Amino acid sequence: MVMALLSVANPLAAQEDQTFKIEAAADIAAAWLVLIDDGAYDESWDVASSVVQGAMHKDEWGPTMRQARAPYDPISNRELVQSQFMTSVPNMPDGEYVRLTFTTDTASGKVNEIVALIYEGGGWSVMGYFLRPQP
Repeated sequence: MVMALLSVANPLAAQEDQTFKIEAAADIAAAWLVLIDDGAYDESWDVASSVVQGAMHKDEWGPTMRQARAPYDPISNRELVQSQFMTSVPNMPDGEYVRLTFTTDTASGKVNEIVALIYEGGGWSVMGYFLRPQP
């Protein structure tokens, strides 16, 4: 009987742990998106993951982000519509990752904003950001 209760409780504990991790990652993503919305691209690079910092030099980040965001700015509303916790993603070592999808109202209409985060160095940080127009 005790073993049966433990086997039921462990999946629940694992789900609660994933939910906590997603919420913590979502808090970091929200703060990072404020930096992007405000055009604080240097600061957004400073707090981004080693993945971002290793892929693009800080001097390139601002102009690249400005160009990517220009058709969509300003952002008027953002709603989290999907979240996913993963321990494996393509081309990355096993670890802890969260993918968040937002439906976002922009100057050009609705888009999906996708923010990917990695747990590294004792905390969550952004490793990817994508804007995709909705059909």
